[in-house]
Amino acid sequence: MVLGIAGGSCSGKSTLARLLAESVTDAKIIGLDAFYTRDLERGPTLTLSDGTTMFDFNSPSAIDAGQAVAAIVAATEGTVIVEGLFTLAIEPIRATLDYAVFVHLDADLRAIRRLLRDMKGGRMSTDPEFIARYYIESARVGHAKFVEPSRMLADVVVTGDEPGMNEALPGLLSRLTPA
Repeated sequence: MVLGIAGGSCSGKSTLARLLAESVTDAKIIGLDAFYTRDLERGPTLTLSDGTTMFDFNSPSAIDAGQAVAAIVAATEGTVIVEGLFTLAIEPIRATLDYAVFVHLDADLRAIRRLLRDMKGGRMSTDPEFIARYYIESARVGHAKFVEPSRMLADVVVTGDEPGMNEALPGLLSRLTPA
């Protein structure tokens, strides 16, 4: 069984994947973040309003879809949970899925979560002005262009807050565990 989880930045995709994996024996999470090419020479790139040119993580062409599909196909034992912004937007990845979930969370909540997450470090910058600029000029644009349209390809839409996930978990787990 391969279950795909897509949704906007900081919508709750990773949390949902973790909650499912913790409840299913032999579940493996494949995060699409591991398949970003991160190659400024090959792109995609974007130039922010302050003149900074950088790799554009908010475009499906930033993902090495071939490597991602190979990893999904190779993970044949147990349940595979594929999680990322573009899980449904990239057709070869979507074609590997048995069931597709889209995690929805209002844009203001996603923006606040992203600001708080990025300020803790481990991402491009902890500067709140940079985080806000990047969100407005890249993440928000990529969401509207690629992520939100992929919502219609999902089998189910889950709300990415605690009540929404608690409501969705039993139904999703029933799909992942044999009767």
